[in-house]
Amino acid sequence: MHKIRHQIMSAFFLTQSCFSYTDLNYLFIRANSFEKQNNFKKALNLYRQVLKSDTPEKYKKFAANKILKLDNKNTLETNLSNLIELNNMNCMFLSDSKSLSFVWEGSCKNGLISGSGKLFQLDKTKTKFLIFNGKMLNGQKDSFGLSYRKDKSLIYMGMFKNNQYHGEGKLHYKTGDIAYSGSFINGQKEGHSKSFRPNGAMLYIGEYKNNQFDGNGITYFEDGEIYQGIVKNSYRHGEGLFTLAEGLKIQGNWLNGALSSPITSSTTMSEELLDYDSTIETKVLSNEIVLTQNKF
Repeated sequence: MHKIRHQIMSAFFLTQSCFSYTDLNYLFIRANSFEKQNNFKKALNLYRQVLKSDTPEKYKKFAANKILKLDNKNTLETNLSNLIELNNMNCMFLSDSKSLSFVWEGSCKNGLISGSGKLFQLDKTKTKFLIFNGKMLNGQKDSFGLSYRKDKSLIYMGMFKNNQYHGEGKLHYKTGDIAYSGSFINGQKEGHSKSFRPNGAMLYIGEYKNNQFDGNGITYFEDGEIYQGIVKNSYRHGEGLFTLAEGLKIQGNWLNGALSSPITSSTTMSEELLDYDSTIETKVLSNEIVLTQNKF
């Protein structure tokens, strides 16, 4: 009981007589959010703030009419016991801090958010509003779920673990087009994945590490140029083949995005087209070009 009391400083037991909605049974107020039981008005204000843009009609009515009564006849310990006994019922959980406010509508167990439901999250530091629809485990986003922006456009669809993107998933632009499709580890893009431009065109396919292009991959540029080879921290770094839009192919070693040594490339293009950039010195020998500039 001491552990549960530490987790929840204020728990208000709601009886069926308080309102007619059978799928809303509890209001949880987390530790350090509302220290006093008479701060119910503050709880309602937070409820309105976080759910203002996406609140079911029955909950709007619930908040507007304040049809909620605290069961002051019971002690805090008795109310906590009731919560534990009926922990499989749906609940509402509110939390507020300087940086983050959230409301959970769904299942709770032993005083913690667990099971299926919907999380409305307001990040005050980024003025960002997110909606999560999925499963929680002991207060953490877990297994498959969906995240939405305030305008209800989809941000992410995929696996979660410990509140972070973890496993296979997809990130979406506001238009609904896919921005990234692949794997995540602890919230970071990792492993073999694909990235797309807002217009749907391929940007990159290959290895990721710590949210960066890192490893073997292919980068597609908007002007038609293509780089295929090793990248590190999203720069050309190692052996790779760079193909210009005009067809010139440049193969060699790269260092932080620049050529690290003279390399040889071949083409069937005319001499005029080969001199596409005055910053690159070229020597034409049949169909070979030797690039003497060490910066691309």
